[in-house]
Amino acid sequence: LRRTLSSDEAIECSIGNNSDEDAEETRLRSSVVEKCIYDVFHLEDGRHLHDSRSHSKNPHCSILKMAREKEMALSDQPHAYPCKDTYRALPSNPSEWPQRPIMVRPSPKTDTKIIGIRRSNEAEYRHFPGFCAGCFLPINNGREREGNSVVIDFESTRFVGTMLLRIKQAPQAPQPDDSTLIRYQEGSYFDGKKRKFQVLIKGRFKSPLSMSQCVTGQIFERPAGQLPARWIVTTFIKFISTLAPQLEATLDDEKPRFLTPLVATAHTVLSCSNQSLVGADCLQRGMEVPVEEPASVEETSVLAEIPDSIGVTVPDTTTSSIAHRMKIRKKIFNKIASNECPAPYFDSTKEYTFEFYQHLLDFGDELALDMGRIGGKVGLAAASDGQPLKVMAAYRDKLKGELSNLWSFDIWHESLYSYAHDAENRKQDVMNL
Repeated sequence: LRRTLSSDEAIECSIGNNSDEDAEETRLRSSVVEKCIYDVFHLEDGRHLHDSRSHSKNPHCSILKMAREKEMALSDQPHAYPCKDTYRALPSNPSEWPQRPIMVRPSPKTDTKIIGIRRSNEAEYRHFPGFCAGCFLPINNGREREGNSVVIDFESTRFVGTMLLRIKQAPQAPQPDDSTLIRYQEGSYFDGKKRKFQVLIKGRFKSPLSMSQCVTGQIFERPAGQLPARWIVTTFIKFISTLAPQLEATLDDEKPRFLTPLVATAHTVLSCSNQSLVGADCLQRGMEVPVEEPASVEETSVLAEIPDSIGVTVPDTTTSSIAHRMKIRKKIFNKIASNECPAPYFDSTKEYTFEFYQHLLDFGDELALDMGRIGGKVGLAAASDGQPLKVMAAYRDKLKGELSNLWSFDIWHESLYSYAHDAENRKQDVMNL
């Protein structure tokens, strides 16, 4: 379905249509309107609604006028990106989630576009029953047989790559009785590991970017909800700050965020030279191969890319343990970020690997932080006001202070949904005043 949004359609969406046969069409139009309004604030020519040339006595007319200039094209292929739900702030009801109570989707209002979904050992894209590249992405639970893990190829303005996501508590993907799309086994990737969550991102930067200006973390679209006891919040922030000294944490803003330098935060970072990396050639078929932090003198270490001119001493970690190698890399890149050194830069001719894992996150009966015997499990639904966790990284423009995403995915849990639904209703009530 390819369609162009007109101002008449936008007005029709705003007043609604209550007939049952038009419900699905109205829902589709609403999602398109949401994306068009967002695009008004991110026009390619640099204009913004608050610019003087965009001012109007009726700001909604300005939105509709500029939104009319945007053509929204929905894919004519089933289960492809984008779909009718891709740009909706509130996802479908959890009863529709293929791996309930958990769901992952590309973040709305970002330029993370899904190229396709496939098995890790294959190049061709497949349709996995119950999933959709626009709104429901598959989650691995670690029990997939070799070559059967499902990966997601994606692209943004600044990055193109592949994501492998594993959540220990995720249910198996639904399959028809005669399907062998995903084969499972008794053993698990998580066996013998404390972690409950792992994400692996491999890909290429489309242009050189300063490593110190690339960040990862959590970004929220509305204020925090009811926070846990203050001592828990303080302890958690202090704990994270110990691991990431360059933590930028704001809880009291309209849009809270937790951001840390990308290279200083990832548990494993690899760099691979390949002059032939162009277009989709960087999309990976070896995503299940275990990765580990290289020695600082190896070509695959990002430490080898630090120029002598910035005055940073890099020790030889050949005989060091993996944990110590990680610690050295994190310490050095935290210092580089603190000094705001533009160098080193991500090389657009290289492939980079970023691995993240986490043992504090619990995806059981509710989304929670497992604080151990001292604090127990602390639910995140009320504290986040129903906002999902993100797998994200972004480039920060130092002059404008703006973030341009490299990748962004939302991780939902059913426990978030009622809070998110109430927040959406409050938003609609304000808009109707």
